[in-house]
Amino acid sequence: MSSLSLSPSPCLTALALGVLLTLQMVSSTKLVCYMTNWAQYRPGAGKFTPANVDPYLCTHVVYSLATISYDNQLVTTEWTDEDMYKQLNNLKLTNPNMKTLLSVGGQNNGVSVFVPMVFTPEGRKTFIRSALTFLRAHNFDGLDLAWEFPGQNGSPLDDKQRFTALLRELRSAIMTEATDNKKPPLLLSIKVGALRSTVDIAYEVPEVSSEVDFISIMSYDYHGAWESRTGHNSPLFSSALDTGSHLHHNIESTVTYWLDKGADADKLLLGFPTYGRTFRLTTSATGLGAPSKGPADAGPYTKTAGFWSYYEVCSFTTSGTVSWITEQKVPYAFHGNSWVGFDNKESYAAKAQWLSAKNLGGASVWTLDLDDFGGSFCGDGAYPLVLHLRNSLGFPPKPTTTPAPTTTPDPIKNFCVGRPDGLYPNPADATTYFQCFRGNTYLHSCQPGLVYHDTCKCLSSTKLVCYMTNWAQYRPGAGRFTSANVDPYLCTHVVYSLARISHDNKLVTIEWNDEDMYRLLNNLKLTFVPMVSTPDSRRTFIRSALTFLRTHNFDGLDLAWEFPGQNGSPLDDKQRFTALLRELRSAIMTEATDNKKPPLLLSIKVGALRSTVDIAYEVPEVSSQVDFISIMSYDYHGAWESRTGHNSPLFSSALDTGSHLHHNIESTVTYWLDKGADADKLLLGFPTYGRTFRLTTSATGLGAPSNGPANAGPYTREPGFWSYYELCSFPTNGTVSWITEQKVPYAFHGNSWVGFDNKESYAAKAQWLRTKNLGGASVWTLDMDDFGGSFCGDGAYPLVLHLRNSLGVHLPPHSFCTYGVPDEHLLQYVGCVPPGFTPKPTTTPAPTTTPDPNRNFCVGRPDGLYPNPADANTFFQCSNGHTYRQRCQPGLVYDNACKCLSSTKLVCYITNWAQYRPGAGKFTPANVDPYLCTHVVYSLATIGYDNQLATIEWNDEDMYKLLNNLKLTNPNMKTLLSVGGQANGVSVFVPMVFTPEGRRTFIRSALTFVRAHNFDGLDLAWEFPGQNGSPLDDKQRFTALLRELRSAIMTEATDNKKPPLLLSIKAGALRSTVDIAYEVPEVSSEVDFISIMSYDFHGAWETRTGHNSPLFSSALDTGSHVYHNIESTVTYWLDKGADADKLLLGFPTYGRTFRLTTSATGLGAPSNGPANAGPYTQTAGFWSYYEVCSFLTSATVSWITEQKVPYAFYGNSWVGFDNKESYAAKAQWLRAKNLGGASVYTMDMDDFGGFFCGDGAYPLVLHLRNSLGFPPKPTTTPGPTTTRDPIQNFCVGRPDGLYPNPADATTYFQCFHGNTYLQRCQPGLIFDNACKLSSTKLVCYITNWAQYRPGAGKFTPANVDPYLCTHVVYSLATIGYDNQLATIEWNDEDMYKLLNNLKLTFVPMVFTPEGRRTFIRSALTFVRAHNFDGLDLAWEFPGQNGSPLDDKQRFTVLLRELRSAIMTEATDNKKPPLLLSIKAGALRSTVDIAYEVPEVSSEVDFISIMSYDYHGAWESRTGHNSPLFSSALDTGSHVYHNIESTMTYWLDKGADADKLLLGFPTYGRTFRLTTSATGLGAPSNGPANAGPYTQTAGFWSYYEVCSFLTSATVSWITEQKVPYAFHGNSWVGFDNKESYAAKAQWLRAKNLGGASVYTMDMDDFGGFFCGDGAYPLVSTYHHMLFAVMVSLMNICYVGCVPPGFPPKPTTTPGPTTTRDPIQNFCVGRPDGLYPNPADATTYFQCFHGNTYLQRCQPGLIFNNACKCCNYP
Repeated sequence: MSSLSLSPSPCLTALALGVLLTLQMVSSTKLVCYMTNWAQYRPGAGKFTPANVDPYLCTHVVYSLATISYDNQLVTTEWTDEDMYKQLNNLKLTNPNMKTLLSVGGQNNGVSVFVPMVFTPEGRKTFIRSALTFLRAHNFDGLDLAWEFPGQNGSPLDDKQRFTALLRELRSAIMTEATDNKKPPLLLSIKVGALRSTVDIAYEVPEVSSEVDFISIMSYDYHGAWESRTGHNSPLFSSALDTGSHLHHNIESTVTYWLDKGADADKLLLGFPTYGRTFRLTTSATGLGAPSKGPADAGPYTKTAGFWSYYEVCSFTTSGTVSWITEQKVPYAFHGNSWVGFDNKESYAAKAQWLSAKNLGGASVWTLDLDDFGGSFCGDGAYPLVLHLRNSLGFPPKPTTTPAPTTTPDPIKNFCVGRPDGLYPNPADATTYFQCFRGNTYLHSCQPGLVYHDTCKCLSSTKLVCYMTNWAQYRPGAGRFTSANVDPYLCTHVVYSLARISHDNKLVTIEWNDEDMYRLLNNLKLTFVPMVSTPDSRRTFIRSALTFLRTHNFDGLDLAWEFPGQNGSPLDDKQRFTALLRELRSAIMTEATDNKKPPLLLSIKVGALRSTVDIAYEVPEVSSQVDFISIMSYDYHGAWESRTGHNSPLFSSALDTGSHLHHNIESTVTYWLDKGADADKLLLGFPTYGRTFRLTTSATGLGAPSNGPANAGPYTREPGFWSYYELCSFPTNGTVSWITEQKVPYAFHGNSWVGFDNKESYAAKAQWLRTKNLGGASVWTLDMDDFGGSFCGDGAYPLVLHLRNSLGVHLPPHSFCTYGVPDEHLLQYVGCVPPGFTPKPTTTPAPTTTPDPNRNFCVGRPDGLYPNPADANTFFQCSNGHTYRQRCQPGLVYDNACKCLSSTKLVCYITNWAQYRPGAGKFTPANVDPYLCTHVVYSLATIGYDNQLATIEWNDEDMYKLLNNLKLTNPNMKTLLSVGGQANGVSVFVPMVFTPEGRRTFIRSALTFVRAHNFDGLDLAWEFPGQNGSPLDDKQRFTALLRELRSAIMTEATDNKKPPLLLSIKAGALRSTVDIAYEVPEVSSEVDFISIMSYDFHGAWETRTGHNSPLFSSALDTGSHVYHNIESTVTYWLDKGADADKLLLGFPTYGRTFRLTTSATGLGAPSNGPANAGPYTQTAGFWSYYEVCSFLTSATVSWITEQKVPYAFYGNSWVGFDNKESYAAKAQWLRAKNLGGASVYTMDMDDFGGFFCGDGAYPLVLHLRNSLGFPPKPTTTPGPTTTRDPIQNFCVGRPDGLYPNPADATTYFQCFHGNTYLQRCQPGLIFDNACKLSSTKLVCYITNWAQYRPGAGKFTPANVDPYLCTHVVYSLATIGYDNQLATIEWNDEDMYKLLNNLKLTFVPMVFTPEGRRTFIRSALTFVRAHNFDGLDLAWEFPGQNGSPLDDKQRFTVLLRELRSAIMTEATDNKKPPLLLSIKAGALRSTVDIAYEVPEVSSEVDFISIMSYDYHGAWESRTGHNSPLFSSALDTGSHVYHNIESTMTYWLDKGADADKLLLGFPTYGRTFRLTTSATGLGAPSNGPANAGPYTQTAGFWSYYEVCSFLTSATVSWITEQKVPYAFHGNSWVGFDNKESYAAKAQWLRAKNLGGASVYTMDMDDFGGFFCGDGAYPLVSTYHHMLFAVMVSLMNICYVGCVPPGFPPKPTTTPGPTTTRDPIQNFCVGRPDGLYPNPADATTYFQCFHGNTYLQRCQPGLIFNNACKCCNYP
């Protein structure tokens, strides 16, 4: 009996097995299989389409990938998608139980396509509507969202919540659509990340789980070639080798974490990869954790380095060693230096058993097309992995009648084994052929309509493709090249470079005269990234390109993308480039057939470096689609390196190491061939230029030390390279040597070195390419050869002609591979070519050329200007022996008699923001003296998004009129309008200059605008082309803009019979800026004058004092600082070729300030940051001259003799400024240099009113005028009417506080630390000294996302106690893309009704007056419509987080315009004015960057200071969230991270105390302790676990803190007046009633305006948790603050308030609440699902003792029998 009792009977065993299988089917009910639409492009047996899907294999098939368009619509990605949808969904006719879903994802410019869509409710609604329509139209059963990942990879952190909102809204829309259409609801699933860090950042797990039908976990890619040791792609368990975060890089850890975060187990699908991750071994070790570097070679079908499909792994394992990792339950294999961690049937079975034991919802396979779907490779039938998984999960057998997919053994697999490299016919298919290379087989397809002919593969070197550039037309003298210089018999193909792609994806010109150049000539570098991103944009481009090419009589298109997947192009662009080529080829063939024309040629210009080839090109596919490939086999070395190297060596050098071993032609071409390129299509690149270096030692050979480039050539004028014709001039003085091992020459002279090509190196390369059977040569460029024969003494085109002869082509018969068109239209693709290089006709006239007079004119001549006897429209400028030919403006001639005149202009800038300075600092055009300056420049206008010239300030047009009316007094004064500024941190010029259309639009608008407002000219203030986010090519685009502006100005003047408008620029002073930003001779020739910004040479960004604008260098200067002075700047501009008569020296009327850190006070004294901001300019770092004068009354003034400038110091403040003496010295110097005059920046920072310096009005500018030799001003000029400013000394000796202004009741004085601030009441109000009471407001925020917290955490306006706070702020609305105020949540409008203010997308809105006006109009309408009393602006923060620095000023302007509009609206509608408030930052650095404090304070009703988040889990030690005072532990900037410091700083910056509201948080910041220390400053690492209601790691609401306190230890930080608590390794710094009381008492003592609570919904609003009633924290403040309030009957804005806060009515009903069932339900219960007796539509999930309330989908209730939601 005992033995029987220990052994189960066969019946019991069968029963147990039956139960086990039944349980498997209950849990593992889904087998979801993905297929990809890019698998159709794999070659041979790797090609996969829906025809290969077995409809009985999986329960669900997910078609991947669709995407989201720019207008938030669901769209296809491949041109075949719609046909493929039909093929897939037709399989449901065979198996109606199979479900299909469409997966959506992808990227746009490197950012997920979800990011812009989810950002607004409108975007989500648009997507949802289009998605449901699209899915039904194409017969899908559901939608799969594959976002990788919310909150990461360029997605904002808030996208975590937006993703939840999207799912919630999708679920609601799905249920509505199903009901309306009487159809089953569509399925909704997501593909999610596996790593814990991703889960935390990306997903609100319980909410996400409740909304979807299933979740496919990407439980793979745990390890890969990005690591330095081998690791498995998808291990089931951890390994003993795992450490740190790698302990969690396995399936067990991932799934446990998802469950622990609250996911529903029945919805989780475990991810099963059908591929392995590869590594390249670097030692003899071959096991798990073996050292590696990068991936093994790409597979022959997937062709992506780093992974192999399972069928490629099968081929590998035939020769490799396979091992099993016992602890991880997965296999790996190795052979040679290749290692792969993959899955097989054994590992699939282990994982299937594990997921069944966990009761997960099933499995998700990535992907069907990577399994051996055709059974061609592994010898185990079709789909060996997926079929084994199906069986392991307990599914019944598939129907035996299912037809297997039709497959044929792939001819690729072994064809080339043992064959020599070469091309071979495919006997089975004449439209394809084999290419064998190193034993690998590549199957190539002929173009449509063609067949392969074996007799034409032997011909090579048949093309000589020559590029010419459209910018070569702008080179001076004999360097100028146009289409007229092309020899039509020299090359077989000529490529005109460059056109581009417009913003609407059309092919367009770049240069203004491109179409004329096309006519003279008769292929293109493009803006590819946005164009290739969608099928629609590619189609638009292709249509426009073919039309454009035919219109302009081109024979083909050349794509010069540098490079897909690099330089800001997303990695996916590799595949998109292939798609573009495939679609282009198809369209070309269709167009040729339709129009009965020869097909257009298609070529590409490609990179040479191996890393570029790997990232950018799918080589076999690319090669199959194009006619030829021009390899850029040059630029291997250049001045960016620290040693000399040749530009284009044929072979490697013995000096080469590392990756440089591959920086040569032989390695490049071999690699392209090895990757599968067709040899007959590869064209070797031949450069007609050399790369230059500046030698730093006496070494002169290859590898000699160098630092940067030699001087730019006199014609190409680009440092770093010389054209061949410039090289010919160089070797006359230089030594030429030959690098034998590399077969190339170099030359050196002095410290200049150049590696170039000559006829000998061309011959060696031509011979080499012929032996490799390449398709020919590609020359870059014709215009850099000696095309005119003027320099090298070897005739025209010496290099290209020698190359042509060296190629020695033998012509074949031409009867192969044709399109069936007449012989004269012959085109061959596989090595076959048209009859080739016939001798050039002897009757061809050579291009007419004349030796250039530039070349030697200035040799031996002194620097200066000289007439050109041959052309009166030009003149020569000699500088350092170089000759520069300059051109007069159209209609002018050079007059040698007038070159001696100088100092003829005094150009003075005024700024439109000076009007906002307080008191005597305010400046408008009414303050301009019309006789002081020859020209006045009004700064600043800007450029709108539509490339139109636009105003910046609301009153600019009135100011224009004021300024230009002064010309009635002095008709000789000229006025110009300066344009500049930034948009999103980038100059407004950048998008405008990018295209000819943008420039034309700007030019037309600018000339119209300038004439309409009576200006005499335009000043361009771009800081700076090629810098600060501007592309390097903007250097050339700026020149193009000036050239086109000059041409348009002359045309406009002629047409309208008016004097031409003036054209000037404001230009940088530093040498690095000049080199990057300006083509100096060209720029100089186009403008009337150049204002050099010869100031800001030194400032508080440095650590030692230095002068703002020194005339000469100092003995203290080192490094680049020796050039930071006026003499060096002007000399450099002249040396670069600027016209001296056009250069205006910049004179600043301000000084740069420093804060001294030691007792040293001289030049070069140690400093740290700026002195305090001036009381008028109010910007730290500089003082106006009139502020300097005030400083000088108590300061010591010194003179820097060697620099001819003064400085002053007092206390720890130091300023380097200019005075009359330094102005005089500079004026004398500029006259000696024959410069064109002076440029003053600005009039408004001189002592324009004569109030401060005791030296009359405009003391500096007037002295400069006299020093330049101008005649006296007219004595009848009326001076500006001004009144002495009452601000200057009012507060001296007075205590801090507010004081009435006896002269003006609408203003008042604020005194703080002896400084005086004049504040202004709002319109219609006056100052009442009796109402300086404070602490009158209790402003409470509520958030619209608190409605989504579970159970007792849910908060809506119904929970607001209307008697608790004086103001309630509803957070958050947003700003739409159209600058309109808009809701965020779907139910916001209902929530408004329940409540009855806003964090905004501010940056684009504030940028223009139009954007602000649109917002203001919509905001006032919106706020009134929804019965709000005001608007709160919660911008975090102007000038930070991607907001441009100028947004500081724009925010002030927005507030000013809002206040004005509010008052107007109130008057018009006879309503009380709306309130206006802001939520502002607490840190000093934020205050300095973000706010003009006095101005901001004057415009708003109150300022809610965010006096919290001072410390948090982002730090490595515990700290309190919101301490009242500093701690003894604080150091560095942390001494300011407390309330006392914040409020003192705001007051010190000029804020009105009565408007400042102290922020009170109702939450605490959490930390995870790492040692036994538990106090303030204890070591920590990250946050404690997220709270069960707020569910965000890093903080807990007060009611969650209360729950924590039941088991925690609470302590008080005496010096900071705040509490903290700890338990286990969790620590929280929070506020309680005691800390609230301490802060309330402190703010009352400071006479602050009140308190701001963030937020009501994180207090214990329902009274469920803390045992202290509802709202315990906020009530404490209410009672504490208002017990002693005195009621006042008058209402004003400066500290005065309505009658104060009476006690709350005793009859007020409290919010209706019920104690939350979540809190303790799961204590003591086992993990699992439980019904909620109170609500059948919800249920509880218990996990590790935590309780989670889950919600069924609408219309369903929880059924305890199946542990699932079901229909009632």
